[in-house]
Amino acid sequence: MGRGPGGADAAFHPLPARLFRDVGRNPPGAGPRGRGAWRQPDLRAAHRAWSRRGGDWVDDTALFLDLARAAGERVLVIGTSTGGTLAAYAATDPEMARDMAGIVMLSPNFRVANPAAVLTELGFARHLVPLLAGAERGFAPLNDRQARFWTTRYGTDALTSLGTLMRETRARDLAAAEVPVLAIFSDLDQVVSAAATREALLSWGGGPVTLVPLDLPEAGADPFHHVVAGDILSPAMTGPVTETVLGWIDDSL
Repeated sequence: MGRGPGGADAAFHPLPARLFRDVGRNPPGAGPRGRGAWRQPDLRAAHRAWSRRGGDWVDDTALFLDLARAAGERVLVIGTSTGGTLAAYAATDPEMARDMAGIVMLSPNFRVANPAAVLTELGFARHLVPLLAGAERGFAPLNDRQARFWTTRYGTDALTSLGTLMRETRARDLAAAEVPVLAIFSDLDQVVSAAATREALLSWGGGPVTLVPLDLPEAGADPFHHVVAGDILSPAMTGPVTETVLGWIDDSL
């Protein structure tokens, strides 16, 4: 599972563990370096990790797919936010998509919701964005657990890497993708564009696409409608989303 700047593996816990338990598999490893982890983030390490380029994240994804293939005959990819971007990229690459049985995307990031984020996709963004936005960006955590597990400040060069990855992924031949996809998201997502998700998956290739837009409750769910499951921000949705994914696996894979 992968996430964008500031995110953490803990974001959707315990959903991944429940899925792997119920389908009888163990995750082969983490995801692309630089996401955050099950510990208090080291700020300097987080800054170094998120300064990596989008191509580095793709290389990491290829590595973890190799590990997954070594652990089992077929690979189910679960990508959250920017992890969904990387999963889509991988599905268009014949070698990366080898033995890929299906993809579960949770709030996939094909375009950031904030219109100003288009600046991060420009070819000279790595020079422009720090001038406009400063060297660092941050956010106020919603609760103590988010403060503990998320990286709440990161270098803006991470945003330019993200912009490059989104631009390159949308430009890929998504019609060539033959992997079944389940996309779970909210049309009210304030972090990434749900419209861009619909547009990208509308052009998906031979693999069937299942879109599951969610109505998140006011209580027990992420007020930004982005982290659609997980005990830290959306405890009320962890069970329903887990059941949706398991049902899709039974029906489609």
